[in-house]
Amino acid sequence: MSSILLRLNDCFMGIGRAYIYIIYSNTHKALYIGQTNDRHGVIGRFAAHISTYGTLRTRLFDAGIDLNSVGDLNVFAYSLPNDARFIGIDRTHREGVEYLVQSRLYRARGKTIPAMRIISNVMPSSATTLAHIQNTAENVVMDFIKLYNPISSSPTTQKAKKKSNRPDESSQIKLNI
Repeated sequence: MSSILLRLNDCFMGIGRAYIYIIYSNTHKALYIGQTNDRHGVIGRFAAHISTYGTLRTRLFDAGIDLNSVGDLNVFAYSLPNDARFIGIDRTHREGVEYLVQSRLYRARGKTIPAMRIISNVMPSSATTLAHIQNTAENVVMDFIKLYNPISSSPTTQKAKKKSNRPDESSQIKLNI
């Protein structure tokens, strides 16, 4: 029997919070980038993604991958600043960060080993030119790239994680599902 470790920290808390998240399958090298201010947090949004008609399930299917055959999903959630522009009903600022994260990961994917396969589809936002949006996206991308290579090389994952300079755990959440 194998065990499953889920480190959830505060990703259940969605009221008054907003997140950028990256769902990654090591087996298929597939990445899905999204954003949420769902009142159920990242866990609530993840549940919607894997439901029968969920966006993640659909994007995987479009890429020729059956979600039921995916043996691993890693969810990285990055808490966005506690600012009305991120947590309010208008999603322009969240979508700006989401778009920049995806576009920067597209540019970086050829330099990662193994190469990433991005399956999400994000539309540009008018907020992408704002400095605080660009800085937030850059921080997410830099942290994810640091964590990506250790995850991709499974035998040394634990050793590599201990060596990385990871940000404050309260701003970044990782779920292994």
